[in-house]
Amino acid sequence: MLFAATGVFAQGYQVTLQIPQYKYGIAYLTYYMGANLNIADSAAVSNAGTAVFKGAQKLPSGIYVVVFPGKRQKADFLIDKEQKINIKVADTNNIGGTTVITGSPANNLYMQYQKFVTQKATLLEVERRAYMASATRPDSLYHEKNYNQLNKDLNNYRDNLIKTQPASMLAALLKAMKEPSVPKANPVTKEDTLANYYYYKGHYWDGVSFTDDRIIRSPFFLPKV
Repeated sequence: MLFAATGVFAQGYQVTLQIPQYKYGIAYLTYYMGANLNIADSAAVSNAGTAVFKGAQKLPSGIYVVVFPGKRQKADFLIDKEQKINIKVADTNNIGGTTVITGSPANNLYMQYQKFVTQKATLLEVERRAYMASATRPDSLYHEKNYNQLNKDLNNYRDNLIKTQPASMLAALLKAMKEPSVPKANPVTKEDTLANYYYYKGHYWDGVSFTDDRIIRSPFFLPKV
């Protein structure tokens, strides 16, 4: 019986959440289905700030979210093949900067991506505000150029991940959220506009593999349908 029980658990999942600033309450393990979060499991937080979610059956792959007690704070991560995962949030006032996830190579890549995106998003917002506050045309053109370059850097980073990590779950998710680049960046004629429309329509689903269930449990697949 011991070996049988061990074998069953090996096929299941265990997600350990460490949030030292919480000493009690219920934490939730949830997953995205479109814009909604559905509950997969719940666990009590111990005096040591630890909650353990576990089950005998493996969880479907996707983007999951641990919701802290009080439901005001959360941290997202990936669940794929590796399902014995440890999540430690050292400072809940800086979740993105102090979260460490171990036991899952997929999340190492995901956390690197999240940090890069967060940094670029901050800079993009700075340039957006500066553009809106520009008093002269040269100023507005300067900040518009900076904004476009940052956006290009972000897209190039995503494209590079897809190219260099093609078998990763993150690559599958990034391909699914990518929109087609139309052939006429600056359409002049009605024919240009129509050509862009038909190209976009014809290539809208290029990055989506309908046999890959992982993309279903994400915040961007259902809105695309």
